[in-house]
This record gives sequence, C-alpha cells and structure tokens, in this order.
Amino acid sequence: MIEEEYEQIWLPCKYCDDEEIHYILKNRNKKNNSFDGIVKCSKCENTTTRTIKEKKIIEINVLISDGDKTRKDVLKVEERDYLRVGARILHQEGTLEITRIEKENRNVKEIEAERGIVIWTRNISEVKVNFSFNEGEHTRTFYKKYSFEEMFKIGGNITHEKRRFKITNIMLKGGKKSKMATANEIARIYCR
Repeated sequence: MIEEEYEQIWLPCKYCDDEEIHYILKNRNKKNNSFDGIVKCSKCENTTTRTIKEKKIIEINVLISDGDKTRKDVLKVEERDYLRVGARILHQEGTLEITRIEKENRNVKEIEAERGIVIWTRNISEVKVNFSFNEGEHTRTFYKKYSFEEMFKIGGNITHEKRRFKITNIMLKGGKKSKMATANEIARIYCR
C-alpha cells in the first residue's frame, strides 16, 4: 500500500469526527513539532490542509513536599497551560497535587502557566493514613502508606502486625465524617 511510505500523524479527522492516523502528503513547516501541510485520513481517505502549532515548553519552579521534606525542582509545562490549586500533575517524582501558586510574591488560586511563577506541591503518590484502635482502656495508633486513590469504607478490614481491625469510623481532613473515602481525603480511620 502506498500510504506506508508516508509519515503519519494522529489528528482529529474533520470528516470522521474521530482521532485517526493521517498520512502526511506535504509538510511546509518542519520546525519544532509544528505542522503546516496536507494530510489524508487513513480511515475515510479524505484529504485536508492542516496547521498545528505546538505550544512552547517552559520551565516553572516547583517546590515538592514529601512528608516532612521539601525540595526544589523544575516542572516542564506547555506555555499557557491552565494550573489551579488542588489540581494533580504528573512529575518524575510521581503524582503531585498543587497546594499553592505564587506570582510576584502573592498567592493566586489559578493561572495560565508562565515564566516566573512558583508552584507549591505535595507528593500524593503515596499518602500516610493514620489509624486509631481501642484496646480496653488504651487507644493505640499506627499509620500505613497507601496510594492516594486507595478506597476505605466503614465495615472494611485493615491488617497491621498480623492483626485484623474493622473500620468503625472515617474522619476526613477538615473534620467531617464519612462512610467512604480515598486515602488522600482521610485525616484518621478509627478501628476496633
């Protein structure tokens, strides 16, 4: 088949309404990852002229908190990407949650990525979940690390030091109680 000789690019097809492989018939711009040329859809075989300008990649200073340690690093993002407090981003350290955005020494809740801003994050790839359980007159505590998306619910079981505990209550960050929550939302789990 003749199309096998052409370079390929994934694009949303103007006719199929799906993202499909397109064969590059002509490319007038070979700089960076930009494209300006003629493509042919591999599915419907319609030919169209397309221009795609890749966003510029910029480096933003990021502070990563992991437990009681915080370190500086750089985050590579596309210029004008939308960033907001509470959003999750992928980094070589794992999944990071944005906790603060600083621009010109003031905090903002959301911003388009640009040079000069500082993103404060916490590593939520694994989070520490605190547990409390009663043993007669004494309350004992322990913690375990879990994936931030690990789900816990009242009535579920936890194993610690070869002992099995039943979840009786879940306290969320901020003081509310819940019947079910992810590890990232939990302040403490009570067991018996």
